[in-house]
Amino acid sequence: MKRLTTHRTRVIFIAIIALLTLGLFLIILFFKISSPFKVSIYNYESYLDKKIITKLKQNYSYHAFTNLDEFTRAINNEKAVAGVGSDYQIAQLILEKKLRKINFAKLFNNSKFNDSTQIKNLYPEIVNKHFDLFEKFIIKKIRQINPENFQQTDWQNISHTKFLPFIYYDKNNNILGFEIDQKKGIDHFYEFLIPYFIMDKMVVYNTDKSPNKSTERSNLKSNENFNDLESLNSWKDIIKTLVSKYKNPRVYWTNWFQDNAMIGQFYGYESLNKLKYFSKQNEWADINHENFKEIINDWVSLVKDATGESIKNSKTNKLATDGQELVSSIIEPINGKADVSIMYNGDALDAYYGEDNFKKLGNIPHIGFKRPKNTYMNIDAWIISRETSENDADNLLKILYENVIKGAEYSLQDIEIKYLKEVLNLISEGNKLKKDEIVNELFADKNMSMPKKIKDIKKGFFTDYFDYFKEAFETMNLPIVNNFHSINYTPGFKNVKNFIEKWYFLNKNQEVDKTALEIFNPEFNKKINHRIYQPLDLNLKTKIIDYYFQKTKS
Repeated sequence: MKRLTTHRTRVIFIAIIALLTLGLFLIILFFKISSPFKVSIYNYESYLDKKIITKLKQNYSYHAFTNLDEFTRAINNEKAVAGVGSDYQIAQLILEKKLRKINFAKLFNNSKFNDSTQIKNLYPEIVNKHFDLFEKFIIKKIRQINPENFQQTDWQNISHTKFLPFIYYDKNNNILGFEIDQKKGIDHFYEFLIPYFIMDKMVVYNTDKSPNKSTERSNLKSNENFNDLESLNSWKDIIKTLVSKYKNPRVYWTNWFQDNAMIGQFYGYESLNKLKYFSKQNEWADINHENFKEIINDWVSLVKDATGESIKNSKTNKLATDGQELVSSIIEPINGKADVSIMYNGDALDAYYGEDNFKKLGNIPHIGFKRPKNTYMNIDAWIISRETSENDADNLLKILYENVIKGAEYSLQDIEIKYLKEVLNLISEGNKLKKDEIVNELFADKNMSMPKKIKDIKKGFFTDYFDYFKEAFETMNLPIVNNFHSINYTPGFKNVKNFIEKWYFLNKNQEVDKTALEIFNPEFNKKINHRIYQPLDLNLKTKIIDYYFQKTKS
């Protein structure tokens, strides 16, 4: 009887375990089905409107990074299908055969974007010039990799590891492009990326003179102004002059070795007369194994020369890794924060609209800026991993278009029509004006196919409904405009950029805020020379980073 009871107990126990196991399996299966695995896309922190991020998360695992190397590792380890990278990183990934081309016809759902002219017409001149420089860089590297220009002939049996990129020439020996994606046909740099934002570096400074209701700052010397900056062009002269204006100056630098290496070259060329940093072909000399220590040393010398203190003295010179820290520190209405900061123009524009960051600041500017004559620019862009299947890539392009890129291919007039229709809707909802009256104020025709020029919109009407004109940038169904309104970085598409320049920086009196416009537009001053970031292989980059760390650590 005892044995029978023991046997029954065992049977019941086993049955319970089996039921629990089955239940656990069904629960896991339910969550797997209801929450399927999502592939990953990567983007910089604070680089996309939160509403857009929420939409992307419906289809992808969204990762934000602070250091571009995180995204590079994710691409190399096949953990990312796509994301936002920087142009110099993208050029290196192209050379390493890590990226696939963008199907622009799929992206915009329009076959005309199979044509290179149509694609390039989407971009402002500064973007196309920038892309041409990277095209030349890639071709130069391919010549080094494949000096004999050996060309693949057996396209059916390509070895990915043994494949040598090569250059296509016409019958007159002119370069047509290169071959690197291992699919027969001419490749170009622009085909591997969708421009996202344009950004260049500038020197930004706090202009608060004394404590008042909007700030507690009191570090600027009495009777100081910034008029003397107008005639200055070099990095040293600009920073040194600014530092002299504060009682206890604090300068914030971007803690990225490549940014500061380029500033080191600018200083060597501008202030130390090192002509070797600028080649006879009017190009900046590449940083390499022989010169990188000298270039980093020159930047360290600039810091000492311009601020009077070592880069290791954190009371005067602080290295910041986060763009948002730079924004906050240059405008935060307390003492002990940055007086001078080296930052991107998008972050500078964010700081210019200080009230968005610190309510206390109000709607008056608290910063000024100066672009050195020689500075650097990069274009961040969406890219797709080579390992992403064609079907997944097409789905990604569709989702990116609907949530991020939509509007990039519109004409300026079409964007204006969409914008003014949104203004019309907002005014109609909140006021007693008849729709026909509002249409007549905003459009040159009743069909709303011809937007009025700004000067033709009555000033009184514009002033009375100014808040609706501002609100429309956020509420109009055009993600590429909505995202700018949230992020403040300069879009890489021509007509979107022109639209923002035309409409975004107006005040109630239809006057343009020229300071904000100049911050926004890297092309504003035609005398500024913009340099590209140099793509670096892993070996050289590792050496530079190690030496940079030695020179900057406490």
